[in-house]
Amino acid sequence: MIERTRILADEHRATVTAQVCAWEELADRDWGGPFDAVFCVGNSLAHAPGEDARRRALTTMAAVVRTGGTVVVTSRNWKQVRTAGSRLEVAQQLVPRDGVQGLPIYAWSIPEDWDEPHHFDVAVALLAADGTVTTHGERMAFWPFDHEALRADLRAAGLTPTATTYGDDVPRYAVVARRAA
Repeated sequence: MIERTRILADEHRATVTAQVCAWEELADRDWGGPFDAVFCVGNSLAHAPGEDARRRALTTMAAVVRTGGTVVVTSRNWKQVRTAGSRLEVAQQLVPRDGVQGLPIYAWSIPEDWDEPHHFDVAVALLAADGTVTTHGERMAFWPFDHEALRADLRAAGLTPTATTYGDDVPRYAVVARRAA
């Protein structure tokens, strides 16, 4: 994600410093002052192992935002993901990346309990011009949450939710929150 951010910033002539930083380390870094905004995107919050870890992550994000600053969290609609259950999904079209066509494949493992670790395996079959196929993949754990749990987590972190794009029929949404005085 960091490398992709750098590439996109270059393509759009934007000045962006992209760094890897664990949530637990956010408040320990010298950022030169508080941020106006923090963006937690790409469904990353679901990789925090459970409600306590999710709230610690949000609390740390809130700690590096100025009073009145904004935290934006994007997420999948995990209710939809859980309703669909365990399954295999193969993309409906090839995705070009660095001049190579790839076919993304996802395998979802959805347990009955929301609080149990969930898993998805993602693989990309890369199709070379000579017809050979190489596959790259990884398994990721995630702990889903619903929209109301996210709003409660934001409030527990000292943030006030102010806007959302959530809808029962929306596959991905964003929640905007402000840091109170």
